[in-house]
Amino acid sequence: MPTPSPMPRTCPEKTRLNAAALAALELFGIEVSACKLIHYGFNATFRVEDANGQLFALKLITDSPRTIDDLRAELAWCDSQSKAGIPVCRPFSTEPVRVAGAGPQGTLAICNHWIQGRKLPANLTTGPLQSVCGLLQRISGHPLPPGFRLPEYRSVFAGLECRLEGPVFSEASAECQEALDTLWRNQPPSALHFDLHNRNVLRFRRQLIAFDFEYSHTAPPAIEVANTVFYYMTKTPRCDVEAIVRQSFSFEPVQISLTERQFQSLILARKLFFANDLFFVANPELDEIKERYATRARIQAEMFLSTGAYSP
Repeated sequence: MPTPSPMPRTCPEKTRLNAAALAALELFGIEVSACKLIHYGFNATFRVEDANGQLFALKLITDSPRTIDDLRAELAWCDSQSKAGIPVCRPFSTEPVRVAGAGPQGTLAICNHWIQGRKLPANLTTGPLQSVCGLLQRISGHPLPPGFRLPEYRSVFAGLECRLEGPVFSEASAECQEALDTLWRNQPPSALHFDLHNRNVLRFRRQLIAFDFEYSHTAPPAIEVANTVFYYMTKTPRCDVEAIVRQSFSFEPVQISLTERQFQSLILARKLFFANDLFFVANPELDEIKERYATRARIQAEMFLSTGAYSP
C-alpha cells in the first residue's frame, strides 16, 4: 500500500482540515481540549482529547467513495464486533456526521474511541503473522447487523474507471477480473476487513486490535487470504508468508475450484487496485507518488503474466 507523508505540506490545506475536524467534533458533542492531525493519506485522522481527558480518533473521509450508508454499515459492524468481544476499534457514535468540505456534498466524518498500543512491523515472524490471520478470521466470521450492507467487491478496481494504460495492465487486470468472477461463483461472500496491513493493527498487552475499516467490503473470504499475502509478503521476508497465511486460513485454491494462477492473480489485484486508486485522490502527497507506484505495478504485472506468480 502506498505510504504518503503523514502531514499536508501546505498551511491552507492543514487549516482547512483542522477547521473541518473541529466542526465535526462539535456535531459529535465532544468538548475538545486538544486536536492534532496525526495522519493524512487517503483520509485524515486526528487524535482528540476531550475536557475529561478521554481520547478519540476522528477521521475525515477526504479521498474515498464511501457513502454515508457505507459508513453506517462499517460503524454498526465494528460496534457489534466490539460488543461481542472481538478486539476492534469501538465507535464513539454509530452515526457519521457531515461538515462543510471541498465538494458540494461536504465531508463525512466518523469518530472512534482511541486505541492504545503499538503498530506491528511490516516484516513479521511466524507467530505474529498467525495472530493477524486469526484476528481476520474472527472478524470475517462476525455477520453484519441486520439492515446494513457493505459495498460488494466485484471488480478489480472497486467500481472505479481504470486509468492504468498499456497492454500489460489490460491483460493483467482482465485475468484478475476473470479470477474474481470465478471466485464469486464458487464461494459465498461475507463481510471482510479487507485492509489489515501492519499499520491498521495494534498490539496491546499481548492482544492484537484491528482498526481502520475504511475498505471493508462484502466479498468471498478467499480475497482476505490474498490481501493478507499481499500486505505481508515483503522483499526480505522473515518467514514463508504465503505458506503461513494459507495454512492459518486452512485455505487452498483447489477447495473452491481456483487454479494456483488464479489465486496469484487475486494477490496482484490488490496492487493494481492501489495503483489505479492513486489517480483519483486529491491528496498532493499521494499524487506525487502515483507514477512511481504505477511503474512498479507494471513490473509486477509483467512478472505475473510471464510466471503465473505474484512477486513483491
